[in-house]
This record gives sequence, structure tokens and C-alpha cells, in this order.
Amino acid sequence: MKLERIYFRGFGKYVDRTFELEPGLNLFEAPNEAGKSTLIHGLTALLYGVKKEGISRRQKADHYDRYLPWESRHYGGEVDFSLQGKQYRIIRNLLWEEEREQLVDRKTGRDLTELYPLDRRKDRNLLEKLIGLNRNLFLRVAYISPYSLAGEKQLVDRIRQLVTQGEEQDLAPVLERLEQEIQRIGKSPLARSKPYGAAVNRVEVLEKNLRDLRASYEELRKDQRRLSRMQQELAEETKRWEACRQRANQLRQQVRLQDRLATLQEKQKHFSYKQQTLRELEKKRAALKEQRDHLAPPVVLSPEEMDAMNKLLNEREVPRIRLETLREERNDLAQKLASVRREQAGFLAEDVSQMERQRHLLEEVVRLQQSLITPVAQETMDEKVTAMRLEKDHQRLQELQEREEDCRRRRRELEDRHYSYKARLEGWEREHFLRQATQVTVNEPARPSRNWLWGGIGTTVLGILLLKDAPVLGLMALGVAGFAFFRYRKQRLLDQQVRQEWQERQQRLQAEWARLKEEQKNNRQNVPELDYDSLLAQTAEIKQQLHRLYDELALIIQEQEAIFERWQAGSAAELYWKVEQQRLKVKEREAAKKRDKEYRARIAELQEELEHWGERFRSRLGSFEAERWLKEISRMADEARAAREQVQKLELELSAKQEEEGRLLAALDRLQEEEAAWSERLGTDDVEEWAEWLERSGEVHRLNRQLESLEQEWEELMRVKQREGWDIQLAEVQEEMQALEKESEGFAANQEQEGENIRDLLARAEADLEEAEAVYREKEAEVLKLEERIRTRYGQLPPLGDVETRWQEAQRQVRALEKERTALETAREVLQEAVQEVQEDLAPRLAPHASRWIAGVTGGRYQDLLIDPADGLSLSVFTPETGDRQPVENLSQGTVDQMYFAMRLALIHFFSETSGLRLPVILDDSLVHFDDDRLRPALKILGEMAQDHQVILCTCQSREKRVMEEEGIPFVRQVV
Repeated sequence: MKLERIYFRGFGKYVDRTFELEPGLNLFEAPNEAGKSTLIHGLTALLYGVKKEGISRRQKADHYDRYLPWESRHYGGEVDFSLQGKQYRIIRNLLWEEEREQLVDRKTGRDLTELYPLDRRKDRNLLEKLIGLNRNLFLRVAYISPYSLAGEKQLVDRIRQLVTQGEEQDLAPVLERLEQEIQRIGKSPLARSKPYGAAVNRVEVLEKNLRDLRASYEELRKDQRRLSRMQQELAEETKRWEACRQRANQLRQQVRLQDRLATLQEKQKHFSYKQQTLRELEKKRAALKEQRDHLAPPVVLSPEEMDAMNKLLNEREVPRIRLETLREERNDLAQKLASVRREQAGFLAEDVSQMERQRHLLEEVVRLQQSLITPVAQETMDEKVTAMRLEKDHQRLQELQEREEDCRRRRRELEDRHYSYKARLEGWEREHFLRQATQVTVNEPARPSRNWLWGGIGTTVLGILLLKDAPVLGLMALGVAGFAFFRYRKQRLLDQQVRQEWQERQQRLQAEWARLKEEQKNNRQNVPELDYDSLLAQTAEIKQQLHRLYDELALIIQEQEAIFERWQAGSAAELYWKVEQQRLKVKEREAAKKRDKEYRARIAELQEELEHWGERFRSRLGSFEAERWLKEISRMADEARAAREQVQKLELELSAKQEEEGRLLAALDRLQEEEAAWSERLGTDDVEEWAEWLERSGEVHRLNRQLESLEQEWEELMRVKQREGWDIQLAEVQEEMQALEKESEGFAANQEQEGENIRDLLARAEADLEEAEAVYREKEAEVLKLEERIRTRYGQLPPLGDVETRWQEAQRQVRALEKERTALETAREVLQEAVQEVQEDLAPRLAPHASRWIAGVTGGRYQDLLIDPADGLSLSVFTPETGDRQPVENLSQGTVDQMYFAMRLALIHFFSETSGLRLPVILDDSLVHFDDDRLRPALKILGEMAQDHQVILCTCQSREKRVMEEEGIPFVRQVV
């Protein structure tokens, strides 16, 4: 176990202070009262907390109040350490009302606190479960404190106890404590309420979860391998697509070049065609003039005369033929009209508008019958009841919401008051602490250096007086006086330092006291003055009110959720919407019933009127049935309407025939007059000759129009030729065609090599590009889909390492509990056997370790520690001068100190080899009674110990640093 960092948020004099520890030997050198013991007590408090051990109820440790922070409200901190390859951090708040602890894995950042369940005292015992040692055992093994060496017999008894028991306490409470710990851990995995049974159950659950999670991760790995293959295929398709795209772009460029060349060729042909057209127009104009002169008749008729003659020739025989046909058609129509009037006499006499009215009435009846509601739809009573219940629940919900708002408002007010009272209580406690602190430290610290000064003066005077009568005693008195003056000089420096620290602390306390007074004065202005007991009572009452409010608020929310669940509504707005919908449904049903009643009355009224009208057609209509009557009356109305329309149509046709006959007679008279006028105009009565002259005049006019058109076209072409510069453009086109033909020679060579048309190649290249792009898009979509699936799966699955870590932690916890239980059982058995046969068990096992360290710390003077069970476990060593065996009691005080120091180191080494756990070694002024000769081998032993253990050496002297530098012992100096 290696300590790496100690951070005090607040502990005694340390506020926001960090100590970085290194492997090996860490030296804390500082004078007395500088904070070394505070550091060690703070480390122990952060590791194990501030509760008393060995009692069933929760109680503060004796040093809790002593180390409350001087200048901070925070009490606690953090410890970083490594254990068996893992790195941990314990975070602890030591304030009694807000005490909490947290264990974090520093590598993963995972909170491991919940892995260690609470015991009956609501403690998790984090470090105890990690290393298997409670606070007392840890301090007995790892902590070496400065013992008082007032009597040799007490120190020898401690050494004997270390040899026989491995610690400095009686074994009876230890055995009882071991049995309690074994019962607390549990012996059967079926005892789920015990830590061991709960840990076994958790291992089983985590193992099943781990198997399922590993199967899921194996599927993910398969998908990842498939994704890798698909990405490679996608890269190949990307290359193929890029090659196809480049090939298609090259072919498109060739096609554009050929298209431009074709365009220029077409333009050249266009200019040639225009010039050829101009020449052909001139030839065609001359030919048309010659043809016109050849076809001209003796009398060329004008277009108006041609139209009049053509009309006369066309209409000359038509009136006579049409007049005969018209007279036959008029006679047929008169006969047909008389026949229709006889056959449809009944319908012609009937009023069609009356039939239409009856048909509209029947349509209304059918529509009303279809609008009638069914008997089931008329039932609205259940819906009314539902609407009433829904509206009642909605009103209840509104009342509950108002009560909830009122409860929340009162809760906020009570919480504000509770916070205010709590702050005032903290102020009272702080005031009480400062009052005690100022009372304790009100007197100026004593100056022990004055005792040495007066002692030195007195012994000097005594030595001077004795020099005359007893020179030896006088010299001894003067020597003592010199030593007293030397001690006075050193002690005076310490007195000055202590006085300076006392003054600074007094100043801080006075400043804190003044600030607290000012705060209390401000608080008294804002809130009424209450004493401490009243504040406690008010705070307790507010807590009870808050608990009642929490219960009332929970009932209100529970009743609201019941209403929402009853009506399947997600919110009050949704419930209000359902209330409105139910109201609307009931209103619609009532309105529908009212309309149904009105519709039935209207149907009866219409039926009576229709049956009265249909009495004349009862044989055809039959009994009343709205839809059948509607169809039959519609057919009757259509028949009557058709008869009337047929008669009207025949009458109109007969009248038209008569009018046309009169027009034809008038037309015959007009035609005879026009023929006489044309005979006089043309000089002949031959109608056929008229027709020939008419045709030839038409050809002459047609040729004249063609000539005019040709003249206009020729003139327009000449103007366009001069305006556009056909000759210049033709030369430019030919020049550009020559340049393009040279540029296309390379493309033509490539085309001949491939033996295919360039457009076929482009079509194939574009098809390949489209295919490659389709394949690429398909592959890309598959890759993206698989990547999204993998990301989704990864996001849904917890980290396998965390589950494995929890499983391994659970297994380690089971093994640790088993190991702890086995170790406890073994320790119990060993200790029980040790009580009976101590000389046959622990003493022989610990003696070799003790002998090794005793030989080292005494510089090899004493090699072995001899234990004689027959003589009351007497301890003895061989003296090197005589070779005799001497009891430890006969050795000097310094040698006994060395023996005790070596036995403690032997105990630590023995524990490390037995448990496999190398604890840090903490020494608090443990070497203060060693002289320089004994200090040097002791520090060498610590240097050797620091190779396997982390050593924290606290001292108030500078000689340890000096000796280690002289001996080349590596160490790291820390600043307190």
C-alpha cells in the first residue's frame, strides 16, 4: 500500500492544504506544535473516519472536536493511494451531521462506494474491507509513536508482549472482536443479509450480465469486421467510379469537339444553300413570267369578278334541285307531326312543372329518410353520465393543482426559514467554539527558557562559592551552569517561535470573533432574536412541518396521477380537452334527436301531399314508397318532356322548310338576272367558255402572286446578304473548321485504334459511370447503415470493461471476504492456541524477524533474542564481551529502546510476509530518545525498510536529515 496524496479541505490548522508523498522514505522535519501529529491524525481520520470503534452506537471519536478547522467550515479531505496494482481515492466529509465517504477508482473514474454495503452502524468501512485491518489494528501495526521511557520494566513488558502476542494489547477483547467480525461477514452464501451472501449473489448476477454483454460485443466485433471489408470494397468502388468519370469527361470533350465541327459544317452548308437559293429564285422568276404570258385569256377577270362568276356557276342548278327535295321533305314532316300528336295526346295534356315539383318533394322525402338516426344513436344517457363524471374529476384536478401550488409555496417558505435557522445555529456553534478558543488561549504561553536562565545563574553563583572550599563540586556546578545556559539559548528560540504562533492565532481568533459578531448583529436586524434552545426547537418544528408537507404533496400528486390514469390523459390540458369533447358529443346527440323529430313530421306532411296528387296515376305508381315513386315519376316526367320536345321540334322543322322554299324561289329569279349581265360583259353565252376563261384567269392571278412573292423574297435575301456579310462569315467558318480538324486528328487516331464510334464509346462510358456510381452509392449506404448500427449498439451497451471491473471487483470482494473470514478464523484459532501454547506458536515465528532487526539496529552487537518459556517467557540476549546470557532487564535504557524499535519493525515485516500486504510505516518522533550513536543504525534500518515499504518519518530535530545525508540514505523532504 502506497500513500500518494493527502488533501485537507479542513482539519485542524490545515485548510486547503495538499501533501504529495513519494515511494520510499518521506521526512517531515518541523519543530514541536508545527502540525506533524495533526497530519498523522488527519490521515487516519480520512482513511477510517471519526467514529469510535468497538461500540454498537454511533459516537464521535475523542479527537473530533480538537481538530475542527480553525478558519474553515469544511471538515474533511481526500487521500490518494495505490493497493495491489489499483489506484484509489477516498473522499470524506467529517462534519458529524453531514458525514459521507466515497471510494473512487482513479484509473476509470468509477465510483466504487456502492460495492461496499453499510453495516449495522451505517458504516461502509472502505479501507478495512480493502486491506482487512480496522483502525486499531492498522495503528498497532503501522504506527510507531513516541512512548514514555520512564521505567525500564514497562518497556521490557511491552517487548515481551510483542514477542508473545505480536501486539501491545491483551488477547481476550481481540478474540471477541474476531468472533464478531466473523459473524458480521457471514459464513453461508445463502445468507443474503450478510456481506458474504450479498457479495456471492452479486457475483452471480454480474456473471450472467457479463456473459450476455460479451455475446453482444462479439456480435459487434463481427459487424466491425464486416464493416472493414465493406469499407475496402467501398474504396475499390470509389477508384473505379473515379476512373469511369475521367473516361466519360474525356469522351464528352471529344464529342463536344465533333459537335462543334459538325455545327460549323452545317453553318457552311447553310451559307452555300442561301446563295444557291438566291440563284434559283432568279431562274424561277423568269420561268413564271413566261408561263403567265402563255396562259392569259382574251378577257382576264379580276379576282372579284372571278368570285362572282364562280358563285354563279356553282349556284346555277342548286336552287332548282333543292326546291324539289325540299317540297318532298315538307310533306313527310307534316304527316309525322300529325302522328305524334295522336300517340302522345295524354302526356301533351299533362303539366310537366307539376311533375317536377312532385319529383323534388320525393327527393326531399328520400333525403330526410336517409338523415334519420338509428335507435342506438339516440341513447345519450350513458354519455351524459360519463360527461358528468369527467367534469367532476376535472374540477377535482383543478382543486388538487391549486393545493399542490399552495403546498409548494409553503414548502419554499419553510425551507428558507430552515436554512436561515440552520445558518444561525452554525453561527451559535462557531461563536461557542471561538469563545472557548479565546478563553483557552487568553493567557500568554509560558517561557520555559527562563527556568534554564535562573538555573544557570543559580548554579553559576553556587559554583563560584564552591570553588574555594570544594573545587571539584564547583567545577561540576559551573559545568551544569554552562549546560543550562546552552539549553536556555536553544529554548529561547523555541519560546519566541511559540509566542509568535500564539500571537498569530490570537489575531486570527479575534478577527474571526469580530466578523462573527458583525454577522450576528446583521442577522438580529433582519430576523427576531432567539436563543440557542429556541432556534433548535424552531428548526425541529420546521423539519416536522416539512415532512408533513412532503406527505401531503405526495398524496396530492398520487391522486392527480389516479385521475390521469382513470381517463388515460397525460396532462390537465388533455383532460380538459376530453371534457370539452364529451360535452360536444352530448350536445350533438341532443341536436340530432331534435332534427330527427322535425324530419319525421316533414316526411308525413310531404307523403300526404304526394299521395293526394298521385291518385290519378295509382295504377302505375302503386302504394307509396318514396324511392320507387321517385324513379317512376322521374320516368313519367322524362316521357312527357320528350313528347313535348318532339312536337316542338317537328313544328320548328316544318316552319323552317316553308321559309327555305320561299328563299329558293327568290334565288332563282336573281340568278337569271346575273346570267344576262355576264353574257353582255364577256360577249358570249357559252357557259363552258365562261368556265375556261375563269380557270385561266385564276392561273394568271396565281402566277402574279407567285411572282410578287418571289420578288419580295429575292429582295429580302439581298438585304440579308449585305447586312450579315455571308462571304465574310463563310470565310471565318472555313478557317475555324481547319483549326478544329487539326485538333481532332489525335482523337480520330484514338477512335480508329478502338474501332468504334465516339458516341458509342461515350454512351458505354456513361453507362459504366452510372453503374459504378450506383454500386458506389449502394456500398456507401450499406457502410453508413452498418456504421450507424454499430454506433447505436455501442451507445446502448454499457462498457464491457466497467461490467468486467464490477464483476472482478465483486469476485475480489467475495475473495476478500473469504480471505478476511479465513484470516479472522485463522487468527482466532492461532490466538486461541497462542493463549494455550504461546511458546510453541507465535514467539518462535516472530523471534527470527526480531533477531534480524535487533542485530541491525544494535550494529550487530546483539544477534539473537532468546525466549525461555519455562521461566515465564523471560527474554535474554548474549553479551559479546563475555558471551554470557543476560536478561533484557539488565541492559541499558538506550538498548531497551533499540529492542522495542526493532520489535516493532519485526512485527511490520512479519505482518507483510504473512498477509502479502505491505503497509506504510509511520513514525511520529519515535527516535527522539535515541542518541546519535543509536540513531545512525536505526536510520539505516529505516532506509532498508523503505525499499519495500513506504516510510513516513516525522521528527522535531534536524539530526535525522543530517545523518541520512551522511549515510547516503535516499529520502524525500516534505514541508509541513
